[in-house]
Amino acid sequence: MSENMCNSFWNYIRIRFGRDNRIGHNWEACVEWFIDKFTEGAEFVKQNHRKNIDPRRITLHLLKPVGDRKQSAEVDRVWKVTPGLFSPTVTYVLECKWSVVNKKALDDFLEVLKWCTDFGVDTENGRELKKGVVPVFGAGAYNPKEKVVVNGRKITLAQYASRMNIKLLRPADFNAKLREHRIDKKITVQKICKVCRDERDVRAILDEIWQNSSKAKEVLSEALSKNQNVFEFEKALTN
Repeated sequence: MSENMCNSFWNYIRIRFGRDNRIGHNWEACVEWFIDKFTEGAEFVKQNHRKNIDPRRITLHLLKPVGDRKQSAEVDRVWKVTPGLFSPTVTYVLECKWSVVNKKALDDFLEVLKWCTDFGVDTENGRELKKGVVPVFGAGAYNPKEKVVVNGRKITLAQYASRMNIKLLRPADFNAKLREHRIDKKITVQKICKVCRDERDVRAILDEIWQNSSKAKEVLSEALSKNQNVFEFEKALTN
């Protein structure tokens, strides 16, 4: 194997099995868990994938390229809620990013939804979202310093998202739910995402601390000890 091929392979391993990738997927599972827990009547859409991919992660077909996405794009979760017998079904589409999110990430997410066959539609005003489709963006953090200029006026990223009808989810939103359930304030979704081995581990730990909130610190401590081999492997990848 050539040196270039070795470097490419090693970079692939770093990305595929590195810490950022693990925490990013854990964040998706964390958001999903809270949605499943607190959204009455939520029905998640599933797809069969050839690769070892979570069936709740959805691949969309694009009518035109959006950024570096050419023919298809993935969204992290899709769920449907029917509020009542005579109420139309609402479809929520989730995108998660553990990193600091800026306006471009929100715009790209909207463009993907508009130009996919599932959620976009042609209108007199151009390509728009279908009625009843609600974009949801969950991020580890939103850039607090970024200001968006709309009609000559500077607004925050959160205000911009609201104008674009994007619902934002933050770790603080979920931590507040933990506090309401009398779970120790030192236990946060950020720590859970960092400590857990994978998405299945996230769901199991959230279930366990929710059922027995007094044991939350003990549960997280056990996970930290149990997953030391994962952390050591990830550390080796950075060397």
